[in-house]
Amino acid sequence: MFCSELSEDLNLKSWNLIGSELKEFKANINALSKQSGTAFWSYWFYKTDFILWYTKSNIKSEDWKNYRMTKKNSVEHISPQNRREYEENILWEDNKSLSDEEKKKRLDDFGNLVLLTVGINSEYSNKSFAEKRTSFFEKKRLDSLKSALIFDNEEWNWKLCETHRDKTIDLFGKYFEKTMNID
Repeated sequence: MFCSELSEDLNLKSWNLIGSELKEFKANINALSKQSGTAFWSYWFYKTDFILWYTKSNIKSEDWKNYRMTKKNSVEHISPQNRREYEENILWEDNKSLSDEEKKKRLDDFGNLVLLTVGINSEYSNKSFAEKRTSFFEKKRLDSLKSALIFDNEEWNWKLCETHRDKTIDLFGKYFEKTMNID
């Protein structure tokens, strides 16, 4: 329902889909290309983790094999919204003349976001990428598979963010093509 190309209100989609066979389902993953920040539906993050788990994409360790989804409801920016002077892993260089609007778009890009529990989001708060990465690897279990892919990088920048987003969109496309026989 969340990724159906039907543009109806979610409540109306629900009622219209009850009893239908979804033979003409067409996925619309365009939302992942938008810069929605904390307004991204949790669905997109849960679905990303599910697809990564289901397709066994990028299985790196036993943690991936044993991964279990848990309730999360707080969107976290990997590159912090309010960066510190010493932050090296950012989505723009100081010497580039990006508008505040362009900086916000980069921060709010799906590639720069993960879904976490409120507690972990508070713990990460406005920490640098390096501090978040260290905290991530100190935990006994994975917060999310999407986080694991991001924190596999030793640094974080706009190019890596774009690549992560594009790979995620590609993963969704392949998943829906395979599971829903979409042309």
